[in-house]
Amino acid sequence: MLEFCGKRCSNTKHLSFLSLLCVLLIAANPVQIRAAQEVEVTYTGNEGFMIVVEGKKILIDAFHRLGDLKHQELLQNGKPPFDDVDLILTTHTDHDHFDLHMVGHYLTNHPKSLFLSTKQATDAFTKYYKNFEKIKARLKGFAPEEGERIHFSHEDIDVTMILLHHGWNRKVKVTNLGFLFFIGGKKFFHMGDSEIVLSELNIYNLPEEKIDVAFVPYWYFTSEKYKPALQKGIGAKQVIPMHLILVDGGPQERLRIMNRIFSEFPDAILFSEEMEKSVIQ
Repeated sequence: MLEFCGKRCSNTKHLSFLSLLCVLLIAANPVQIRAAQEVEVTYTGNEGFMIVVEGKKILIDAFHRLGDLKHQELLQNGKPPFDDVDLILTTHTDHDHFDLHMVGHYLTNHPKSLFLSTKQATDAFTKYYKNFEKIKARLKGFAPEEGERIHFSHEDIDVTMILLHHGWNRKVKVTNLGFLFFIGGKKFFHMGDSEIVLSELNIYNLPEEKIDVAFVPYWYFTSEKYKPALQKGIGAKQVIPMHLILVDGGPQERLRIMNRIFSEFPDAILFSEEMEKSVIQ
């Protein structure tokens, strides 16, 4: 008896037929085959991550001056594993998510990389980055309205940007983008420092997106105000809590929150150290 493509076969004639059938099914469904690709996620501190799949690399909220200086140098200079990045995404301009000079240095030395962020971020380059002329064509700034979706594609990576407010009571208004991006058969969602609640989030119908991995600030796991948005408004298969490095109360409070998240959301993927990696199927 022989086994092939999930079927048991008693002779080579049947085997040849099933072999041909499997080849035809694979050719007819390339997206399904791509969906099986491994995704490597590397944590770069706070809300920063690198996502690698099928040879494509995305850095999101990774360029900041927090944490280990050696890691910052690797990022800024594009040394492995941060070489040959396709897209640099930044959700907003707070210092713990975005350092203009780090991004500018990277773009200056990596002419194939593109930067996607808010208009606030790209406008800052015109004022404060001395080599602006060298990189301006690769700076893409967006300002979606509430409920609007803006789409962008680059190197087989499809990106959708939505507006997710950063709180209504801030003295200085900071535009915060949510990034949906599809790469290697998987869909990712990064919320930045969103403080949006379920009633506001519903306008985007995110569960219909069938998100595979969502990067979500820790307060959506611990606050009764925000939990419904996580549980009903996103609908991701896997979730990664973030912004834990800057928890008020220091390391002990951070550990307490991580233990609470783990107890209530045991399937969440928790990162605790810079450069830590996780492989997602």
